[in-house]
Amino acid sequence: MTGAIADVSYDPPLEAILEHETKSTHQNRPAAADAPTPPPDTFRRSIHRTIRLWYARAVRPFWKLTMAQILCAIYILILTFSSPPIGLRDPVTNNIIDTSSMANTAAGLIYINGSYRPIVAETTWQKTCLAISRASAFSMYPMLVVVFVTKMKAIHFFLYTSSLSMYFGILTNAHEFHVYAGRYLAFDVWLHALFHILRWHAQDNMILLWTSRSGLSGIIAIAAITFVPFPMMYCKDKLSYEIRQGFHFLFYIAAIGLCFHVPISAIPNGDILHPFLERALYYTHSMCVMCTSSCVKRLKHHHSMYYHPVYN
Repeated sequence: MTGAIADVSYDPPLEAILEHETKSTHQNRPAAADAPTPPPDTFRRSIHRTIRLWYARAVRPFWKLTMAQILCAIYILILTFSSPPIGLRDPVTNNIIDTSSMANTAAGLIYINGSYRPIVAETTWQKTCLAISRASAFSMYPMLVVVFVTKMKAIHFFLYTSSLSMYFGILTNAHEFHVYAGRYLAFDVWLHALFHILRWHAQDNMILLWTSRSGLSGIIAIAAITFVPFPMMYCKDKLSYEIRQGFHFLFYIAAIGLCFHVPISAIPNGDILHPFLERALYYTHSMCVMCTSSCVKRLKHHHSMYYHPVYN
C-alpha cells in the first residue's frame, strides 16, 4: 500500500518461541570448564553417607524386630547376673556358680530346676563370654520366629483378609524380613558358639562341647544351619535354584537340634519352635498344587513361573 503505514502485528507460533529460548539457553550456558566444581567427597562425608544408607536399608524397616531383640537380650542378662531369687549370681562371690555343689562348679555345670546347665562363670573374662553368648542366643528368638513365619503362607493368606494386615509389615514384606533374619542368624549362631567355647576353654571344660546337652545339640544345629544362608549370600549366582532350595531343607534339622538345645524348665525354651516347625511342615507337604503345564523363565536374580493349576 503506497503512502500509507501498514500496522500489521505478527504473533509467532509457540513452537518457534520455545525453539528460540532453547537455543539462547544453550548459547549462554557456561562451558564445562567454567562450571563450579563440587566440593571433594571427603572421608567423613563418605562415612556419613554409608551410615545413613545402612540405617535406611537395615535398621529403619526392621526397628520393631530390633526392639524385640534388645528386650530379649536385656531379659536374659537380668536373669543371669541378678541375685537370687531372680538371677543366678552368688551374692557372696558374685560369680555364676552352683552354690549347692562345688563338684558341679568345677565341672562347669549348675543344677537348675531339675537339669544341669553349662553356664558357670567365675572370672571377669568368663562372665563377659557368658554375657555375650547368652545375649546373642536370646536375640535369636525373634529372628527364628520370623524365619518360620515369613514362609507360613497359609497364615499369611488368613491375615491378609483381616485388618491385622495394616499393622504387620512382615506380611507385605515377607521376603525382606526372611532375608534379614537369615543373614543375622548366619553370623549370630557362630558368635554364640564362639564365646561358649572360649569360656569352656578358660575353665578347662572343653569336654562339655560333646558331652553336654547344649554342646552336642548346638553342634548339630550349627552344622545344619550354616549351609542354609551362606550359599544364598555368597554363591547365589554360582549354584542352581534347585541346589539352594535343597539346602534350605537342612533348617529342619537345625530346628530339631534347637528344640533339644535348652531344657523344658527354661523359659523360653526350644519348645517355642514346635508350632512354627509343624506349620512349616504343613505348608511344605500339604499346600501343593498340581500343574498340567508350566513355563519357567530363569532370570538373573529370581525366577518367574507361569502355570495353570488344577485343583482336585
